[in-house]
Amino acid sequence: MNARNKKFLSMILAMFLVLQFLPFNMFAADGEVQMSGREAVDYALFSASRESA
Repeated sequence: MNARNKKFLSMILAMFLVLQFLPFNMFAADGEVQMSGREAVDYALFSASRESA
């Protein structure tokens, strides 16, 4: 690998490193989603233990 390729590769890697520190939200929501009573309890947790509830 010659010096030009090494310099180009180091510039690309430095650019990706800087981009990691920029804050951004790819999937930003418009606000909190309010759940109705039915949607809030779509699941339940059951325990099969006979010693504790």
